[in-house]
Amino acid sequence: MAALFGVLLMAATPCAAADDDPGRAQFVRSCGACHTAERGGANFSGPNLFGVYGRRAGTAEGFGYSNTLAKADWTWNERALDRWLADSRKGHPMAEMAYRQPDAVKRALVIQYLAKMK
Repeated sequence: MAALFGVLLMAATPCAAADDDPGRAQFVRSCGACHTAERGGANFSGPNLFGVYGRRAGTAEGFGYSNTLAKADWTWNERALDRWLADSRKGHPMAEMAYRQPDAVKRALVIQYLAKMK
């Protein structure tokens, strides 16, 4: 219930920082219903993505991953994130996250934002 309240609060609260940062704004629109990206942020239905860039997939502390990601042997970098955001189940059909962002510009904005979240 607390996670749902957090999602609703995020959706209803204007983010001044999101207005100043196109990457953060795109992250909130594309990913914010399921993920946070702040230091110490909560896990929702997806893990907190703070520090995801450069981290081995499936290793965010405190999040229960599907077998697909728990056994992952790759690191989240620009290429891996771009492929994942383009179609999270392509190449990983058992992944629980079902997301597709066909717009390369929107994917790039999210990736640039995540790369800064360290």
